[in-house]
Amino acid sequence: KTQYEPKIIMNKIGTPTGIASILGLMLLASSFLTITQGISMSGYVFFVGLGISYLLMICQATSFVELAGMLPTAGAVYDYVTAGMGRFWGVTATLAAYVVVTCFATSAEVSIAGIFAQSNFPFLTAIPVEKSWIIGWVIVIFCVLINIRGLALYAIVEIAISYFKYVVMLILGVLGLFLAKKATIDGIWGASDIGSDWSAIFTMVGFTLFLFVGAEYVTPLAPDMNNPNKEIKQSLFYGLTLSLIAMVIFGTSIVWQVPNVVVDTEKNVKILETSTSALVFGEAVLGNTGKWAFIIIIFLATVALINTLIASIPRILYGMALDGTLPSIFAKMHPKYDTPYVGILFIGAIPMVGTFLIGTNTDGVFSLILSAICSWIFFYVLVNISVIILRIKRPDLARPYKAPFYPIPQILAILGLIITFFYLTPPFLQPSQIYLAFFVMLGLCAVYSFYWIKFVQKKDLWKRVPVEELLRK
Repeated sequence: KTQYEPKIIMNKIGTPTGIASILGLMLLASSFLTITQGISMSGYVFFVGLGISYLLMICQATSFVELAGMLPTAGAVYDYVTAGMGRFWGVTATLAAYVVVTCFATSAEVSIAGIFAQSNFPFLTAIPVEKSWIIGWVIVIFCVLINIRGLALYAIVEIAISYFKYVVMLILGVLGLFLAKKATIDGIWGASDIGSDWSAIFTMVGFTLFLFVGAEYVTPLAPDMNNPNKEIKQSLFYGLTLSLIAMVIFGTSIVWQVPNVVVDTEKNVKILETSTSALVFGEAVLGNTGKWAFIIIIFLATVALINTLIASIPRILYGMALDGTLPSIFAKMHPKYDTPYVGILFIGAIPMVGTFLIGTNTDGVFSLILSAICSWIFFYVLVNISVIILRIKRPDLARPYKAPFYPIPQILAILGLIITFFYLTPPFLQPSQIYLAFFVMLGLCAVYSFYWIKFVQKKDLWKRVPVEELLRK
């Protein structure tokens, strides 16, 4: 049996930090807009799609937990694919799903946060709206400094922000369920404007998958957990389930308390299709206090997101650098705090540049987020394939957690994700707005992977890397 003694490079953390990290990734400003837009378009069908997306991600989580138990390394997701399918797929998929996602989704979130803060916080209105990127930069720099200092400080900040955000959101959502309904709707969640056939349902699965992706960002923290086998499992399953509960309560409450009236007759835009719908909901439930509660929640959500990304992705890059698939500079550790500071600075710089370039032009933000989801889907499929390959090729490996009912969760996840990939385009976007950016970035990642492994590392592109070798890094 292959055993592993964690390499201690930071202070120990546990399940509360893992769950906080996932809640920080799930409940974002764009999540609220996704929920309200989805309900406005499809009523009850949105919640059907939401439930299917949750089940797909639970199936996916079984693969991540099994692999994290075998490979509790900082490289995490990179090591999972590399062990099952070789370095080419490991590098290509990891760069596409994590660095590209940082370029797309994170830059979009930081841009929105800057604009949102500038327009809602009175003490920030002195900043011209065209320079709202300054606010985004402050958020990123704050998170960079926290993470250079170490995981102990990261954990304190993430737990405080994520649990506060979750509890306040839950309280307002539950209050909305007990107040007299202000909206007249059919049934519990309203009728669907896009139909209720399988095409409509899968469109909503593609739409809602964004609400659950990214939970695996907790896996690079495994070496710094007291009991990673137990705590990664608890973090993933509890984090996803708590997120679903909050989304269902919020979605149900807002559709009951906010009549979905047309606010822009020229474009036929309804209130639930706007970014202010969450604030309108807060005001409907608890007056000005509720409105300000959501203003604070939405702003803190971005801080929690950036904090987790800067904690997680640099550790993945650190693991890749140890394996030689990235320049060795990413393996450098801070001389005092023993943190992968080069990766932290690099990942922090990406949304800073991105939000500066985006400025106030957020029209293409949603298409960028869906392009990022394509990268996640691609990576998730490879992870499930790696689980299957390793079960066949390496039955001797110690598996502290074995995915139940194998290979059913892996097959369901693969099929569901592939189907979802082709239904990602919502009615208000064109497929080219999503898929073109994804394939261009995937191609660039593949070119880098091929060149670096073959000509710089001079190693086999396709050979599976033994788990024992990855554990020795």
